[in-house]
Amino acid sequence: MQIPGLDAFEVLLKGTEEREISTTMAFVRMLGILVKDKNIGKLVVPIVPDESRTFGMEGLFRQLSIFSQVGQLYTPQDADQLMFYKEDKAGQILQEGINEAARCHRGLPHPRPTPTMG
Repeated sequence: MQIPGLDAFEVLLKGTEEREISTTMAFVRMLGILVKDKNIGKLVVPIVPDESRTFGMEGLFRQLSIFSQVGQLYTPQDADQLMFYKEDKAGQILQEGINEAARCHRGLPHPRPTPTMG
């Protein structure tokens, strides 16, 4: 398997001059470089939380789509925007999160409430 050379990451390695960049943004950019690589791009499967949009990953939604075994069954609220939420049967992103619907769908037991400190 041929992996990308360091030159593929030149934009990350040379820095941003005066502007600082968060580690999260650097990771998202690195992930974008990896999924665009012609040799390994299709082998990279980002597994992201429900909050991935908060981390600046929305650009990957349109490019790779979020895997859904039933495809997109609704029109997303942001469908008119450039970086809209997109589910697809051939999606490459796995979006996971703990939510009631996902737990029920997967047959997982309902979580017990945690006692609150009073």
